[in-house]
Amino acid sequence: MHQATETAYKTILLVFTQYSPHEHYFHETLGDEAGKYVPSVIGLFPMETPEDRQRFEDLDYAYIGGRYDRNYSISREDWRTWSGRCGS
Repeated sequence: MHQATETAYKTILLVFTQYSPHEHYFHETLGDEAGKYVPSVIGLFPMETPEDRQRFEDLDYAYIGGRYDRNYSISREDWRTWSGRCGS
């Protein structure tokens, strides 16, 4: 899920800037930059509640955590929330 989101953001940046940054984090980097060119991506992830923000931070960390943190995991509830949100 992280890599699909990252690829979407990077594709937007590549199309509009002809540059694909070597970055994995969404917040304040890929997502914010992509949102300048395609504003509809800004609202893809809800941020209304602390739980929403925590889920986004967990997804943002998924690439690094999944690769390098032996204790990294995601809950089924988070997975359902992410996949349901991205599928709508």
